[in-house]
Amino acid sequence: MTALRNLFTFWYYCDESINFYRVEILDKMRNLKFAILFNAQYRYYCGVTIESSWMKLSFIGLDLKIRNHFDREFEFLSPVQLNQVANSEDLKDLSKTEIDQIKYWNSRSFGEIIFNGFD
Repeated sequence: MTALRNLFTFWYYCDESINFYRVEILDKMRNLKFAILFNAQYRYYCGVTIESSWMKLSFIGLDLKIRNHFDREFEFLSPVQLNQVANSEDLKDLSKTEIDQIKYWNSRSFGEIIFNGFD
C-alpha cells in the first residue's frame, strides 16, 4: 500500500443511507481525480467519476496498478457489467423487499442495483 500512497492521495467516507463505501483518489502522476466504490455487503468494487453522486453514478475502468491491490479480496465490476440492464431472471434470488426497492427507485442496471443509495 505504501507504493500506492506515493502515487495517490486517498479520501474515504461513507454515508449511512447508502450501501457502499466511497474512496476518492487523486492520481498525482496524472493529476486526475476519481473514486472507488466498495459494496458494503458483498465483495464488489468499481470505479466512478469524481462527479458521481449516490444515485447518478458514471462508471469507469480502473488501472491495473490499482486493481492489483484489491482483486485478491474483492471482485472488480467493469462499466460494461454495471451498465447492463437487469431482467427479472437476474433478480429471482432477491427478497420481495429488495425487488420492491428496485421498482420504487426505478433501478434498471446492475450498477444501479449493486451500488445504490436506498439500502
